[in-house]
Amino acid sequence: MRASNDPKTKPQQEEEFKQQVLQEDKNSQKNSSSRTRLSRKNDNDRQIEQEETKRSTSQIDKSAQHNWKTDNSENTVYFFGEKNANGYLSNFYPSPIVADGKFYPTNEHYFQANKMEREEDHETVRKASTPYQSKKLGGKLKIKEICERYPIMIQGLIYKYSQNPELMERLLATGDKILVENSPYDDKWGCGRSGTGQNLLGKALMEVRDHFRLDSKLGVAIQSPSKSKE
Repeated sequence: MRASNDPKTKPQQEEEFKQQVLQEDKNSQKNSSSRTRLSRKNDNDRQIEQEETKRSTSQIDKSAQHNWKTDNSENTVYFFGEKNANGYLSNFYPSPIVADGKFYPTNEHYFQANKMEREEDHETVRKASTPYQSKKLGGKLKIKEICERYPIMIQGLIYKYSQNPELMERLLATGDKILVENSPYDDKWGCGRSGTGQNLLGKALMEVRDHFRLDSKLGVAIQSPSKSKE
């Protein structure tokens, strides 16, 4: 710190110097206090963010671990396999579909075939002798690089129920009940052995049910193309 060039007495210079030192000390304390408050604020913000993230993650985990087998049985329709109770909800249930001029014996044929990248593989899967065979082929042959399976499933289900009115009546008759594919082997499309699977087929069926219910309320006629085999 430079000494003043003004012609002042030594006591005056010392007093001025002392005041400057005190002022600098005050400024230093003020800056330090501000940094402390900012640090505390940042720490508090981080803590809040961490707690929110933890709560969000907990909710996701809780949702992912929903057990479909513990739902109220009176409000739930379980199905698995085309020959068991409520078998009409199964993708393997005989339900002829015509889409883009092509014939598919079941929705499983439609779903698996439309995952294929090559047309020849599509035809191989489409013409499989059984839905079990179409599923097996669909797991072996090359699928599209970008294959959004859920929209394919939704579209297949719309074809299935719109082109088979008796099945649509049975689907709509389930009302607002929860639909669950009670498959012990599939925890993606079904609920899995533990009951905590994603149940995507059940969710797709409920979505399609809502779709038809809305069309019915709006008075929209559901088109069913003629079923001519290719």
